[in-house]
Amino acid sequence: MNFFVYLLLFFLILLLVILAVISCIAKLFSNSPGLVRPNNNQLSKENHQNHALFRHLPHLIPQIAWRELGTYPTPIHRGSVCIESSRQRAQYYVKREDLSSTLYGGNKVRTLQHQLATLEARATTRDPAACHRIIALGSGGSNQCVASVVHSVSCRAAESNMSPVTVAWVSEDQPDLGKTKLENHSFIISLSK
Repeated sequence: MNFFVYLLLFFLILLLVILAVISCIAKLFSNSPGLVRPNNNQLSKENHQNHALFRHLPHLIPQIAWRELGTYPTPIHRGSVCIESSRQRAQYYVKREDLSSTLYGGNKVRTLQHQLATLEARATTRDPAACHRIIALGSGGSNQCVASVVHSVSCRAAESNMSPVTVAWVSEDQPDLGKTKLENHSFIISLSK
């Protein structure tokens, strides 16, 4: 019986060690920019009324760094299509997040308004947690990487010491050989009219 108690203790300690290692690794991968107070430039130059969060909770304005990188709300377009089998028209709606910015639109802009502003605020105030190197990690064709680089330029131009964003591509973009270029882009072309 004594042997089984020691064996059980050994496995419990081993399990605790494994959980501690997993926790440390998860913490490294989930390291986000966090939240910091905005710098003076962000407070004075941004129109916080253009952000729904700050319109409804104005006491958060001096608490959360933010840069206005997009124009919101984005429009909703209505369309219709004829269903051949029933000869009826079906309506659909498209939320046009691609129009959120003239630089590079899409849904990534909303989160970058806070993420890049946080990095900018840390760099401006010489926060020890400021990043000396900012890396956007993604696979080929990553909209997050492209949007991070494009929109970081406006944050860096706002009198801060923010580092430029470097892209680290995990894998190359593989072409879809089953479709022609025209088929791949037909949806984008139809929305851009």
